[in-house]
Amino acid sequence: WEARFMTPQKRSVTFYYHPDGTLIGFQDNDLNGDYPISEPLSKSSAVDLAQATIQQYIHNSNLKLIAYQYKEDKASTHTITFELPHSDLPKDSYPTITAIIKGYHVVAINPEMHIPSSFKQHFQIQQQFKQRIQLMAMLASIALLSIGILTSVWVYRRSFIPFKQAILFGTI
Repeated sequence: WEARFMTPQKRSVTFYYHPDGTLIGFQDNDLNGDYPISEPLSKSSAVDLAQATIQQYIHNSNLKLIAYQYKEDKASTHTITFELPHSDLPKDSYPTITAIIKGYHVVAINPEMHIPSSFKQHFQIQQQFKQRIQLMAMLASIALLSIGILTSVWVYRRSFIPFKQAILFGTI
């Protein structure tokens, strides 16, 4: 889930929530984009700031640095990605959390989860099975409705024919 708060032509902040209501990330889009700095953060300072900010949101200190990128621009942008090892998941499915620091400010925390192709295939098979069951239920309901209509017409015609002459003479 996500909630977006904005001030027109100035700033928008998007917060990302887990379905249980836990805040799991945010993105601050300051349209002014002004992050004045006197001296850029060092790699270790940026990693420490990102790690402290992420731990504030997820309350887990078991973060493993897996990627670091620095872009020299007027805001000095650091992009830092951590892996969050989880004992219940295979290694290729560990969630990652990316922090973006502009100047001295953490402007985004983006959680990501890699979904293995085996899960995607299993989910696709389940969706196909669900669609087949829906199709069979629709065909069964059409068949039952048709049988009901035909039976009603047959019963109506059978009971109506002997009284056809009496009804005809009764109306004259």
